[in-house]
Amino acid sequence: MAQQLLPYKLQPPKNLSALHKTSVELGYPDFYPPKPGQDEDLMTEHNVQNGFTGALFVELESISAQDMMLDEIRDPKGLENLGEFMTDIMKRKHEINTFEESSPYTVPQIVWVTIESRDEWLRRLAGNSPLKELAENVPRVVEGTQLLELVTQHRVPLARATWFTKIVGINLINSRTTHQETSHNATQEYTKNWNQTFHTFIKNQSREYDPDNILLAKWQFDDGLLDQRILRSTLDNLDQADHLNTVIWLWFVQQFLEEFQQCEVISIADNTLDIPTPSNYSKARYCRQDVEEYVASTPDMFVFPVCWNTYKDLLRCVFVEDNSIKTDTVIPKNMKRQMERYYELIRARNEVFDKEKPDMIGKRNAQELQQSRIIQAGILDKIGFHADYQSIAAEYFRTNSKFPMLEREASTHINWLCYWAVNKHRAGDYRVYSVSTILDLWKNSMTKAEEKLQRQTTIQNSLMDFLDIYPLGCNGICEDDVAGLFGELIRNGHFSHQRYLQRLVARGDMLHEKKETDDTSDEKEYESMVMMVKDKLPYLFSRTENELDSPTVDNPVTDMHLALNFDRETTEFMRNATKFCQIKVIQTWLLPQVKSFVQNTPIGPHNWRNPTQPGSSLLNARQFSTIVKVIELAKDYNSLLDLLLWVLENSTEKCLFQSIIDTLKRHKMVWDAMGKSDQVLDALMKKSDQLRDKRQTEICIVKYLINSTHDSVNAKRGKLEQDLQSQMKSQLSQAVSNHYSRFEEYNSMKPFLSRVRTSNDSRLFQSDVDAVYKMVESYINIIIQYSHNYADGNFTEGRIVIGIFGDLFRDICDRTADGLDLVFEKWIKSLSRTDEDNIFGNENTLLLIFFMMLVVRHLVCMKIIIEHLCDKNLKRLVEKLSNQKQMDPKEAVECKNLVKLLRLLLLQDGDNPSIQLPLSTTEIQVLKSHCEALSHNNDFVIILSNIFQRLAIIECLTDSKGQLIDALIQLRVDFSRIEWFRQLCIINNESVYERFVKGKRLSNNKEVEKRIINIVQTALGDDVAKSSQMTSVYIKYLKTIFSQISLWNIKKSRIEFWLCMDQIMLIDSVIPRSSSLPTIKDEDDKVANFGEFPKNGSLKNAVIDWFWEELILKGEIDCGFLSNVIKGIREDVSIELFEKGLCILKRCTELISGIEEIFRSLLLPLNVDKKINFCDALLNQIKKIQDDIPHDDTVYVSSIISRVKLLVLGAHVLTSRVTEVVTQTNQGIVRQISEYTLIEKLFVTLVNLLCDSRIHQNGGGFAHFDLILDLVSFLLDEMGKNARAIIVAELKKYKFDNNIPAIWSNRIKRVLPLIFVQETIGEGVKRHKIDPWKMIEGLGEDDDLTSSPIDLSWYNSKVYSRPNKKLKRVGVNNNLQ
Repeated sequence: MAQQLLPYKLQPPKNLSALHKTSVELGYPDFYPPKPGQDEDLMTEHNVQNGFTGALFVELESISAQDMMLDEIRDPKGLENLGEFMTDIMKRKHEINTFEESSPYTVPQIVWVTIESRDEWLRRLAGNSPLKELAENVPRVVEGTQLLELVTQHRVPLARATWFTKIVGINLINSRTTHQETSHNATQEYTKNWNQTFHTFIKNQSREYDPDNILLAKWQFDDGLLDQRILRSTLDNLDQADHLNTVIWLWFVQQFLEEFQQCEVISIADNTLDIPTPSNYSKARYCRQDVEEYVASTPDMFVFPVCWNTYKDLLRCVFVEDNSIKTDTVIPKNMKRQMERYYELIRARNEVFDKEKPDMIGKRNAQELQQSRIIQAGILDKIGFHADYQSIAAEYFRTNSKFPMLEREASTHINWLCYWAVNKHRAGDYRVYSVSTILDLWKNSMTKAEEKLQRQTTIQNSLMDFLDIYPLGCNGICEDDVAGLFGELIRNGHFSHQRYLQRLVARGDMLHEKKETDDTSDEKEYESMVMMVKDKLPYLFSRTENELDSPTVDNPVTDMHLALNFDRETTEFMRNATKFCQIKVIQTWLLPQVKSFVQNTPIGPHNWRNPTQPGSSLLNARQFSTIVKVIELAKDYNSLLDLLLWVLENSTEKCLFQSIIDTLKRHKMVWDAMGKSDQVLDALMKKSDQLRDKRQTEICIVKYLINSTHDSVNAKRGKLEQDLQSQMKSQLSQAVSNHYSRFEEYNSMKPFLSRVRTSNDSRLFQSDVDAVYKMVESYINIIIQYSHNYADGNFTEGRIVIGIFGDLFRDICDRTADGLDLVFEKWIKSLSRTDEDNIFGNENTLLLIFFMMLVVRHLVCMKIIIEHLCDKNLKRLVEKLSNQKQMDPKEAVECKNLVKLLRLLLLQDGDNPSIQLPLSTTEIQVLKSHCEALSHNNDFVIILSNIFQRLAIIECLTDSKGQLIDALIQLRVDFSRIEWFRQLCIINNESVYERFVKGKRLSNNKEVEKRIINIVQTALGDDVAKSSQMTSVYIKYLKTIFSQISLWNIKKSRIEFWLCMDQIMLIDSVIPRSSSLPTIKDEDDKVANFGEFPKNGSLKNAVIDWFWEELILKGEIDCGFLSNVIKGIREDVSIELFEKGLCILKRCTELISGIEEIFRSLLLPLNVDKKINFCDALLNQIKKIQDDIPHDDTVYVSSIISRVKLLVLGAHVLTSRVTEVVTQTNQGIVRQISEYTLIEKLFVTLVNLLCDSRIHQNGGGFAHFDLILDLVSFLLDEMGKNARAIIVAELKKYKFDNNIPAIWSNRIKRVLPLIFVQETIGEGVKRHKIDPWKMIEGLGEDDDLTSSPIDLSWYNSKVYSRPNKKLKRVGVNNNLQ
C-alpha cells in the first residue's frame, strides 16, 4: 500500500538562527512563513478577479506634513524639547551598550598599632565615628577571647562589635589562605575555632550576668559568625550549671528559642538528660505522655478558668491535633477518641466562666463551632476591596492545616459557598466571580495532576448536589442569580452542563418526549430590548458606509434626550429580562456592533489632520455611558470588561478616558474577584505609554495607576510620577485662551469676557495654594453673578457655559498636586452669611449645576461640598430655629436649595418635580460612583447622619407648611430607598445603626429620633405599618422578624429588633398631643395615628410581656439565636427586658434550657450593682426552692442547676467587687461589707449543694456536681488574697453534711478539704503535720495569712544567700573569691 504523502510545511533553513531565543513570534530573518487567515489567502471577489495587491500605508503621497512640522521646528521651545529628546536617547543607548565592571568589596587591612592607639580606636568604635573613617586603620589586637573582652569592656554597640570581629576574622582567613590552605578549608576551620572561642568567653562571663554578652551572641549567630554548635554547648552548660549560673543560661536559652525549635538539638540533648525513655522518644513526646496520663486520671486539674484562654491552644495541639511526633507506640483509636472527649469536657467546663465566650448559636462543641456555617460565612464576608483571595481560599478550605478536609466536608463547604453567592441577604455582584476564583485556587493548590482531577470531580459533584439541595425559587434563591453563578462556573471549567444533564436523564428527571415551547415571547423580548437600545443610540446604528471620520459631536439641544438616562419603565424591563435575552442582546448583537463602529475611511486630503486613525473607535462619551448602563443592568461583567479594554485600546477620544476610569473604579471588587485586576492595570499602563509617546498625558489614567501601584521603587511608577510632574509644570495660558474663545460664542457671557481675561495669568502657572485660590475665587465670583443674572434665561446655554468653566477648572486642577479640595473648602468657609451675599438666597438652578459639575468632573470631593456647604449651613439654620426664631423667606429658599443640592448629589434625582433638572447617564454614573465609594467612609456616614438629623429638626420646628416641608419629607423618604444606601445597610448594618440611631444626637426631640429610625428601617426593607391596634401590629412585626431569622440574616434581624424596640420606647415616652412640641408628620403631611395603647399598661410593657411569656417561655425560638439578637441592645431597653426577666425567674420554678444565654446578653450593658443584685436574687430563689420543693420532686434538680448557671454570669463581677472592697483581714470589719456577706452566702449555698444527694445523685449527677465544683473553684481563684483567706476560715467553721460519694473524694479535695483530717508532709525528723485547709493558696501556718502556705524546708530544700557583690574569677582553676 502506498505511503500517504504528508502536507508540505515551509521550514526555515537549519543553519538560520532565530531573531530571539525565547520569543517565537519574532521568527527568523528574511523568512516569512504563511499564517492562517492572512490577507493573501482570502478569496474575495477583488482577489479572485485582479489578484492580491498590498495596500500602501499612505495611498496619496502628494500631501506633505512639512507645514505642520515647520511650525514646531521654528518654535525655540520645540527645538529645545527635540534636542533634549535626542540627547536622552543617546544617553540611554550609551548606558545600554556599556558593560558594568565588577567592583569587589575591599576588606580593610588590620595594622599593628600601640596599645594607646588601639584603645583610642576602640573608644571611637564605641562612639559615633563613621565606619568609613575607622576602616582606614583597623588595629591588629589580640585574638580569641581577649578580643571579645576588649569589645565588651569598651561597651561597643552590637552592630559595630560584629563588624569589627568580621574584619579581624576575614583578615585571618585571608592570611591562612595565602600561606597554608584553601579558602573553603580556612573558613571552616576559623568558624569552628570561633565557636569554641565564643563558647569559652560566654562560659567565663556567665557569673557576671551581663545582658550585653548574651545579646552579642544572638547578634553574631544571626550574622552567621556562630553556628548551631553554640546551641548544643548552651544545653550542656545548662545541664551542668549550679543555682547561680542557671539564671544566665536560662536567659541565654530564651534568646535562642526559635533556633531550638527549628533544629534537632533537643533530640540530641535528650541523651544527656537522665530520662528513662527509649532513645527514639523525644522529650516533647515524653512530656506529652505525662500530660495525657494526668488528663486520663484527673481531668479536673485542667479545669482552671483563669488560665484557660492562655493554654487552650496548647492543650488542643497536644490532645487533638498534634500528630507530628511519631513513636513506635501506636495510639489506639478508642484512646484517641477518649482524649478528645476529655478535651471537650475540659473546654466546656472552662468556657462556662469565660467572659469573652464566643457566640455558640446553638452549638455545644468546639469542633462543631469551627465547622459551623456561621464561621464559614464570616470568612466569606471578609471579602472586600484589595481582598487576598489566596489567604481566603486557604482559610475557607483549611489548605494550610495539618488536617485536610474530607471529601464530604469539602462538598459541604462548596455548597455553602454557592449559597453565599446567591443568597438575598448578602449584597455585591462580585460574589458570583469570587466563587469561581476560590474554587480555582483550591483546586490548583494541589501539585499532582491526579489530585487536581480528584478535586475537580469533587467540585462537579458538589455543584450538582447544590442544584438538588437548593431548588430554584426556594430558600431565598433567585433563578437569575443561580443562572449567572453557573454560567460563570461553566465558563471557567468548574461545572459540566453535559454531565448534569446526564445525571438528570439517568434518574428519570428528564422526559424524552418533545416539549412544546413558546419561543415567541423570548423573541419579542429580544426585539423590544434591541429597539430600546437603538432609540438611545441612533447614530451608532443609522450611519452609512464611510460616513464618519471622528466621534459624533452631540448637539446640546436636539440631542439632549439621548444623553438622559433610561426612563423607569425601560430600566425595569431591561433589568427583569431573562438572562438568556440579556446575554443574547449584549454578546451577540451590541458588542459586535460597537466593535464595528470604527473609522474605515482611508487617510486623504480631507482628513489627514484628523487624529483618529483607521480602526479607531468612533464612540463618544454619551454613547459609551449608555452602552455601559445597558451592560450594568444585565450584570454581564465579562462583557463590560471586554468593552472597557477594547475602547481603551482603540479610542483616542480624551473625554472617554475619565468615564473608563470611573467604571473601572465602580466595579473594582468584581475585577479582583475575577482575577483580572492585573490585566486591567497592564492595559492602562500600555495606554499611558502610548499617550506618553504622543506627548498626550492623560492625568486620570496616571493618577489611577499611581494609586494602584504600591511599589515605590518600580520603574513604571517613576515614569508615571514624571508624567504627573510634567503636566503640572505645563503652561496654563494656552488652555485658558482656548476656553476664552469658547466663551465668545455665547451672548450671555459677553458682559463677563473682560473679567475672564483679567482672571487669567499668562505667565507660567504657579501651583501653590494661594495663587490657585485667587484664580479660582475670581472665576467662581463670575459664575455666581452669571447664574444670578441669567437664572431665568436660556437654561441650555447656561448649562453649556457652566460646562466650559468646568473644563477650565479641570485644566487648573491637573496642574495642582492636591487638586482643588482645599481651595474650595477655603472658599466655602469664606462665604459671607449676610442676606445680600447669600448665594442660595434665591431660586438658582445654574448654581446647583455648578456644584454638581464640580463633583462630576472630579474637581472637588463630594464630601467637601456636603460637609462644608450643606451641613454647615443647615447647622446655622437649626441654631436659629432652636432659639425660638423662624426662618425668613430667604433662609427658607436657602434651605430648599440645599435640599435640592442634596437630592442631586445623593439621590441623582434630577427628574424630581421640585428640581426639574434632568441628569445625563454619565452624570448619574459618576455621582453614584462617588456615593458608593464614600459609603465605606465612616466619617461620611456620620456627616449624613448629622445632615438628616438637622433636616428632621427643621421639619419639626418649622411652623409654616408648604413646599419646604414637602421637600424635606420627600428627601427623607427617597433617601431611605436609594440603592447605594440600602446596600450599605445590608452590608454594614451595625455601623449604620451605630452612627444614625445610637450615635451622637443633635436634639433630644423624640420626633426627630423617630424620623431617623424610620430612615434606617425603610432602608432595611422594613416599615411598621400604622394601625388602630398598635400593640398587635408591633407584636406581629416582631413575630415576623424572629420567624425568618437564620444564620444568614442574623445581623439584619438584630438591627431590625433593635430599631423596633427603639421605636417602642420612643412611642411609650412620647409627650401628649396637647403639649407645645410639634407632632410627627408622615409623607402626606398628616398627623400620624399611633393607635390605641393597651388598657392595662403601655405598649412597651405589652411587647416585653409577649417577649418573655410567648417567645421565650414557650420555646418558639432557639435561645442561642435570641441571645445573639439581644447582644448589644441599648441600655434602657436591656434594663426593661432584664427587670421583666427577674419577675419571670421569681415566678417560674422550672426554666427552659439555654435561658442563661439570654441573661448573658442582657447583663452586658448593665452596671455592676444590678449584676450583684441579680446574684442576690438568685441565691434567694435557690433557698426558696430548697425549702418549698419536696425531696422526691424531679423539678428540684433542673430548677437549682438553672439558677447556678445564671450565677456563673455574675461570678466575675462579684469576685472583682469583693477583691476591691476587702482590703484587710479583720473579720469584724469585713463582715459589715454587703458584698462579702453575699459571697459568703454564695459559698455556703454552693457547698451545701455539693453535699446534696439530690444534686450529685450518689455519682449519677456528675455534670451538675462538676458545674458547682468548678464555680466554687473559680470563685476562690478569682478573689484576692485577703478575701480568700477570710472565706476559707469561715468555711472551715461550718459543719457541712459530708454526703459526698467516695468516688469524688479526691476531686473535691483539690478545692475544699471538707472531709479530710490533718496530713503529714516531709521526711525523717522534718515530718510535719498540716491542716488541709492551710494548703489552699493564700493561707499559712498558725493562721498567719501573710506567710507562705508550705515551708519548703520540709522537702530538704536549701537556702543560698545572695552575694552582696559581683563574683570575680581568679586564677586558672576557676576558684571563687
